[in-house]
Amino acid sequence: MNIGAPWPTAEQAQARVLEMQAKLHRWAGEDEDRRFDDVANLVYDPAFLAEAWARVRGNTGARSAGVDGQTARAIEAGPGAAAFLEGVRADLKAGTFRPVPVRERMIPKSGGKRRRLGIPTVRDRVCQAALKLVLEPIFEADFEPCSYGFRPFRRAQDAVAEIQYVYTYPSKQAVTAIKRTVRTLTRRTSQPNLRVLLVRLNAALRGWANYFKHGVSKRTFSYLDSFAWRRVTRWLRKRHISLNWAAIRRRFMHGWRIADGGITLFMPSTVAVTRYRYRGTRILTPWTLSTDTSAELVESRMQ
Repeated sequence: MNIGAPWPTAEQAQARVLEMQAKLHRWAGEDEDRRFDDVANLVYDPAFLAEAWARVRGNTGARSAGVDGQTARAIEAGPGAAAFLEGVRADLKAGTFRPVPVRERMIPKSGGKRRRLGIPTVRDRVCQAALKLVLEPIFEADFEPCSYGFRPFRRAQDAVAEIQYVYTYPSKQAVTAIKRTVRTLTRRTSQPNLRVLLVRLNAALRGWANYFKHGVSKRTFSYLDSFAWRRVTRWLRKRHISLNWAAIRRRFMHGWRIADGGITLFMPSTVAVTRYRYRGTRILTPWTLSTDTSAELVESRMQ
Protein backbone atom coordinates (compact mmCIF):
# COMPACT_ATOMS: atom_id res chain seq x y z
CA MET A 1 0.00 0.00 0.00
CA ASN A 2 1.08 3.58 -0.53
CA ILE A 3 2.57 5.29 2.52
CA GLY A 4 0.16 8.19 2.29
CA ALA A 5 -2.93 6.03 1.70
CA PRO A 6 -5.71 6.24 4.33
CA TRP A 7 -6.13 3.41 6.81
CA PRO A 8 -8.49 0.69 5.56
CA THR A 9 -11.85 0.01 7.15
CA ALA A 10 -12.26 -3.16 9.22
CA GLU A 11 -13.94 -4.91 6.29
CA GLN A 12 -11.28 -3.83 3.82
CA ALA A 13 -8.48 -4.89 6.17
CA GLN A 14 -9.99 -8.32 6.78
CA ALA A 15 -10.49 -8.95 3.06
CA ARG A 16 -6.96 -7.83 2.21
CA VAL A 17 -5.42 -9.97 4.97
CA LEU A 18 -7.39 -13.08 4.00
CA GLU A 19 -6.42 -12.63 0.36
CA MET A 20 -2.72 -12.35 1.20
CA GLN A 21 -2.86 -15.19 3.71
CA ALA A 22 -4.41 -17.47 1.08
CA LYS A 23 -1.50 -16.71 -1.24
CA LEU A 24 1.11 -17.36 1.46
CA HIS A 25 -0.59 -20.62 2.39
CA ARG A 26 -0.79 -21.75 -1.24
CA TRP A 27 2.85 -20.89 -1.95
CA ALA A 28 4.01 -22.73 1.18
CA GLY A 29 1.99 -25.81 0.22
CA GLU A 30 3.21 -25.88 -3.38
CA ASP A 31 6.90 -25.85 -2.47
CA GLU A 32 7.99 -27.04 0.97
CA ASP A 33 11.50 -25.70 0.33
CA ARG A 34 10.31 -22.22 -0.54
CA ARG A 35 11.86 -19.45 1.53
CA PHE A 36 9.80 -16.45 2.57
CA ASP A 37 12.49 -13.80 2.80
CA ASP A 38 10.38 -10.71 2.18
CA VAL A 39 7.37 -10.83 4.47
CA ALA A 40 8.50 -8.19 6.99
CA ASN A 41 6.74 -5.55 4.90
CA LEU A 42 3.45 -7.36 5.52
CA VAL A 43 3.86 -7.00 9.28
CA TYR A 44 3.66 -3.22 8.96
CA ASP A 45 1.16 -3.26 6.09
CA PRO A 46 -1.77 -1.03 7.17
CA ALA A 47 -4.29 -3.81 6.53
CA PHE A 48 -2.39 -6.31 8.68
CA LEU A 49 -1.92 -3.79 11.49
CA ALA A 50 -5.60 -2.77 11.33
CA GLU A 51 -6.70 -6.41 11.51
CA ALA A 52 -4.21 -7.05 14.33
CA TRP A 53 -5.65 -4.07 16.23
CA ALA A 54 -9.19 -5.38 15.72
CA ARG A 55 -8.22 -8.75 17.19
CA VAL A 56 -6.37 -7.23 20.15
CA ARG A 57 -9.20 -4.76 20.79
CA GLY A 58 -11.81 -7.52 20.69
CA ASN A 59 -9.90 -9.79 23.04
CA THR A 60 -10.89 -10.01 26.70
CA GLY A 61 -7.33 -9.10 27.62
CA ALA A 62 -7.81 -5.69 26.04
CA ARG A 63 -9.00 -4.50 29.44
CA SER A 64 -5.58 -5.22 30.96
CA ALA A 65 -2.69 -2.78 30.69
CA GLY A 66 1.00 -3.55 30.31
CA VAL A 67 3.86 -1.76 32.06
CA ASP A 68 2.95 1.48 30.26
CA GLY A 69 -0.48 1.54 31.91
CA GLN A 70 -2.32 1.87 28.59
CA THR A 71 -5.38 -0.17 27.64
CA ALA A 72 -6.92 -0.39 24.19
CA ARG A 73 -9.83 1.75 25.35
CA ALA A 74 -7.47 4.40 26.71
CA ILE A 75 -5.68 4.52 23.35
CA GLU A 76 -8.99 5.02 21.53
CA ALA A 77 -10.01 7.75 23.97
CA GLY A 78 -6.60 9.44 23.68
CA PRO A 79 -4.61 9.60 20.45
CA GLY A 80 -7.01 7.27 18.63
CA ALA A 81 -6.39 3.94 16.94
CA ALA A 82 -5.21 5.44 13.63
CA ALA A 83 -2.56 7.64 15.25
CA PHE A 84 -1.46 4.76 17.48
CA LEU A 85 -1.08 2.42 14.52
CA GLU A 86 0.77 5.07 12.51
CA GLY A 87 3.37 5.23 15.27
CA VAL A 88 3.69 1.45 15.46
CA ARG A 89 4.00 1.22 11.67
CA ALA A 90 6.67 3.92 11.54
CA ASP A 91 8.81 2.12 14.15
CA LEU A 92 8.41 -1.24 12.43
CA LYS A 93 9.21 0.18 9.03
CA ALA A 94 12.30 1.99 10.33
CA GLY A 95 13.47 -1.10 12.22
CA THR A 96 13.48 0.78 15.53
CA PHE A 97 10.62 -1.08 17.17
CA ARG A 98 11.65 -2.67 20.46
CA PRO A 99 9.35 -4.65 22.74
CA VAL A 100 9.30 -3.71 26.42
CA PRO A 101 9.23 -6.02 29.46
CA VAL A 102 5.88 -7.58 30.27
CA ARG A 103 3.91 -6.71 33.36
CA GLU A 104 3.90 -9.66 35.73
CA ARG A 105 0.89 -10.81 37.69
CA MET A 106 0.41 -13.88 39.84
CA ILE A 107 -2.81 -15.76 39.12
CA PRO A 108 -4.26 -18.72 41.07
CA LYS A 109 -3.93 -22.30 39.91
CA SER A 110 -5.83 -25.38 40.97
CA GLY A 111 -4.52 -26.76 44.25
CA GLY A 112 -4.00 -23.34 45.77
CA LYS A 113 -0.77 -22.55 43.93
CA ARG A 114 -0.17 -19.51 41.75
CA ARG A 115 1.61 -18.98 38.45
CA ARG A 116 3.14 -16.01 36.72
CA LEU A 117 1.24 -14.30 33.94
CA GLY A 118 3.01 -11.86 31.66
CA ILE A 119 0.91 -8.99 30.27
CA PRO A 120 2.51 -7.26 27.24
CA THR A 121 1.69 -3.68 26.33
CA VAL A 122 -1.05 -3.12 23.77
CA ARG A 123 1.64 -1.96 21.36
CA ASP A 124 3.54 -5.23 21.67
CA ARG A 125 0.31 -7.24 21.43
CA VAL A 126 -0.59 -5.59 18.13
CA CYS A 127 2.84 -6.44 16.70
CA GLN A 128 2.54 -10.03 17.93
CA ALA A 129 -0.89 -10.31 16.33
CA ALA A 130 0.41 -8.91 13.03
CA LEU A 131 3.29 -11.41 13.07
CA LYS A 132 0.84 -14.23 13.68
CA LEU A 133 -1.31 -13.11 10.75
CA VAL A 134 1.73 -13.33 8.47
CA LEU A 135 3.40 -16.49 9.80
CA GLU A 136 0.42 -18.71 10.64
CA PRO A 137 -0.70 -19.53 7.07
CA ILE A 138 2.92 -20.35 6.14
CA PHE A 139 3.53 -22.73 9.04
CA GLU A 140 0.05 -24.26 8.77
CA ALA A 141 0.98 -25.77 5.39
CA ASP A 142 3.53 -28.08 7.07
CA PHE A 143 1.41 -29.36 9.97
CA GLU A 144 0.12 -32.92 10.01
CA PRO A 145 -3.67 -33.46 9.99
CA CYS A 146 -3.41 -35.12 13.42
CA SER A 147 -2.02 -31.95 15.00
CA TYR A 148 -4.69 -29.96 16.81
CA GLY A 149 -3.15 -27.59 19.36
CA PHE A 150 -3.72 -23.87 18.82
CA ARG A 151 -4.72 -24.24 15.18
CA PRO A 152 -7.64 -22.52 13.41
CA PHE A 153 -10.99 -24.31 13.35
CA ARG A 154 -9.62 -27.13 15.59
CA ARG A 155 -10.43 -27.97 19.16
CA ALA A 156 -9.68 -30.39 21.97
CA GLN A 157 -12.58 -32.64 20.92
CA ASP A 158 -10.84 -33.25 17.58
CA ALA A 159 -7.80 -34.64 19.37
CA VAL A 160 -10.00 -36.94 21.47
CA ALA A 161 -11.82 -38.16 18.34
CA GLU A 162 -8.44 -38.90 16.73
CA ILE A 163 -7.83 -41.52 19.44
CA GLN A 164 -11.07 -43.44 18.39
CA TYR A 165 -14.01 -45.57 21.41
CA VAL A 166 -12.07 -43.68 24.39
CA TYR A 167 -14.63 -42.44 26.96
CA THR A 168 -13.97 -38.97 28.29
CA TYR A 169 -15.37 -37.48 31.46
CA PRO A 170 -15.23 -33.98 32.90
CA SER A 171 -12.20 -34.02 35.18
CA LYS A 172 -12.46 -33.34 38.88
CA GLN A 173 -10.51 -30.14 38.30
CA ALA A 174 -13.01 -29.01 35.66
CA VAL A 175 -15.97 -29.72 37.94
CA THR A 176 -14.23 -27.95 40.81
CA ALA A 177 -13.59 -24.94 38.58
CA ILE A 178 -17.22 -24.52 37.51
CA LYS A 179 -18.38 -25.01 41.09
CA ARG A 180 -15.97 -22.30 42.17
CA THR A 181 -17.41 -19.99 39.52
CA VAL A 182 -20.96 -20.71 40.70
CA ARG A 183 -19.97 -20.05 44.31
CA THR A 184 -18.31 -16.77 43.38
CA LEU A 185 -21.34 -15.58 41.43
CA THR A 186 -23.79 -16.55 44.18
CA ARG A 187 -22.13 -14.82 47.10
CA ARG A 188 -24.72 -12.77 48.92
CA THR A 189 -23.50 -9.34 47.77
CA SER A 190 -21.93 -10.37 44.45
CA GLN A 191 -24.89 -9.45 42.20
CA PRO A 192 -27.32 -6.51 42.34
CA ASN A 193 -30.43 -8.59 41.63
CA LEU A 194 -31.61 -12.05 40.61
CA ARG A 195 -31.91 -11.25 36.92
CA VAL A 196 -28.25 -10.17 36.66
CA LEU A 197 -27.22 -13.23 38.63
CA LEU A 198 -29.10 -15.54 36.26
CA VAL A 199 -27.63 -13.91 33.15
CA ARG A 200 -24.06 -14.32 34.40
CA LEU A 201 -24.61 -17.74 35.89
CA ASN A 202 -26.33 -19.04 32.75
CA ALA A 203 -23.44 -17.90 30.56
CA ALA A 204 -20.94 -19.82 32.70
CA LEU A 205 -23.05 -22.98 32.96
CA ARG A 206 -24.04 -23.03 29.30
CA GLY A 207 -20.48 -22.57 28.09
CA TRP A 208 -19.17 -25.30 30.40
CA ALA A 209 -21.90 -27.77 29.46
CA ASN A 210 -21.47 -27.20 25.72
CA TYR A 211 -17.74 -27.82 26.02
CA PHE A 212 -18.23 -31.15 27.84
CA LYS A 213 -21.32 -32.36 25.99
CA HIS A 214 -19.27 -34.76 23.87
CA GLY A 215 -18.13 -36.80 26.88
CA VAL A 216 -19.82 -39.05 29.41
CA SER A 217 -21.29 -36.06 31.20
CA LYS A 218 -25.00 -36.61 31.83
CA ARG A 219 -24.59 -37.50 35.49
CA THR A 220 -22.26 -34.54 36.03
CA PHE A 221 -24.74 -32.21 34.31
CA SER A 222 -27.52 -33.39 36.63
CA TYR A 223 -25.27 -32.83 39.63
CA LEU A 224 -24.57 -29.27 38.46
CA ASP A 225 -28.32 -28.70 38.08
CA SER A 226 -28.78 -29.42 41.76
CA PHE A 227 -25.66 -27.59 42.86
CA ALA A 228 -26.53 -24.38 40.98
CA TRP A 229 -30.17 -24.54 42.10
CA ARG A 230 -29.16 -24.89 45.75
CA ARG A 231 -26.70 -22.02 45.51
CA VAL A 232 -29.26 -19.67 43.94
CA THR A 233 -31.98 -20.55 46.44
CA ARG A 234 -29.47 -19.97 49.23
CA TRP A 235 -28.64 -16.59 47.67
CA LEU A 236 -32.35 -15.72 47.54
CA ARG A 237 -32.93 -16.62 51.17
CA LYS A 238 -29.98 -14.52 52.30
CA ARG A 239 -30.98 -11.55 50.15
CA HIS A 240 -34.62 -11.72 51.21
CA ILE A 241 -34.47 -12.62 54.89
CA SER A 242 -37.95 -11.23 55.48
CA LEU A 243 -39.51 -13.79 53.12
CA ASN A 244 -40.27 -17.34 54.11
CA TRP A 245 -39.73 -20.28 51.77
CA ALA A 246 -43.30 -20.25 50.48
CA ALA A 247 -43.05 -16.55 49.60
CA ILE A 248 -39.75 -17.06 47.83
CA ARG A 249 -41.25 -19.87 45.74
CA ARG A 250 -44.26 -17.74 44.78
CA ARG A 251 -42.11 -14.75 43.85
CA PHE A 252 -39.08 -16.27 42.15
CA MET A 253 -40.04 -19.73 40.94
CA HIS A 254 -42.21 -21.22 38.23
CA GLY A 255 -42.77 -24.67 39.61
CA TRP A 256 -39.23 -25.39 40.76
CA ARG A 257 -37.53 -23.37 38.03
CA ILE A 258 -35.94 -20.17 39.30
CA ALA A 259 -36.69 -17.20 37.04
CA ASP A 260 -36.77 -13.41 37.02
CA GLY A 261 -37.37 -10.83 34.32
CA GLY A 262 -37.89 -13.48 31.67
CA ILE A 263 -34.57 -15.19 32.49
CA THR A 264 -34.70 -18.76 33.82
CA LEU A 265 -31.86 -20.56 35.57
CA PHE A 266 -30.10 -22.70 32.97
CA MET A 267 -30.01 -26.41 33.66
CA PRO A 268 -26.89 -28.15 32.24
CA SER A 269 -28.84 -31.43 32.02
CA THR A 270 -30.91 -29.92 29.18
CA VAL A 271 -27.79 -30.06 26.96
CA ALA A 272 -27.89 -33.24 24.88
CA VAL A 273 -24.82 -35.44 25.25
CA THR A 274 -23.68 -36.40 21.76
CA ARG A 275 -20.69 -38.15 20.30
CA TYR A 276 -18.17 -35.87 18.65
CA ARG A 277 -17.67 -36.99 15.07
CA TYR A 278 -14.14 -37.40 13.78
CA ARG A 279 -13.27 -34.70 11.25
CA GLY A 280 -9.56 -35.32 10.65
CA THR A 281 -8.43 -34.23 7.19
CA ARG A 282 -11.86 -32.74 6.48
CA ILE A 283 -10.98 -29.75 8.67
CA LEU A 284 -10.25 -26.86 6.36
CA THR A 285 -8.21 -23.75 7.06
CA PRO A 286 -9.39 -20.18 6.53
CA TRP A 287 -7.04 -19.96 3.53
CA THR A 288 -8.20 -22.99 1.58
CA LEU A 289 -11.67 -21.51 1.24
CA SER A 290 -12.96 -18.59 -0.74
CA THR A 291 -12.39 -15.16 0.81
CA ASP A 292 -16.10 -14.60 1.44
CA THR A 293 -16.59 -17.97 3.12
CA SER A 294 -13.43 -17.52 5.19
CA ALA A 295 -14.61 -14.14 6.42
CA GLU A 296 -17.93 -15.65 7.52
CA LEU A 297 -16.18 -18.51 9.33
CA VAL A 298 -13.75 -16.18 11.09
CA GLU A 299 -16.61 -13.90 12.13
CA SER A 300 -18.64 -16.86 13.46
CA ARG A 301 -15.69 -18.04 15.55
CA MET A 302 -15.30 -14.61 17.14
CA GLN A 303 -18.94 -14.45 18.25
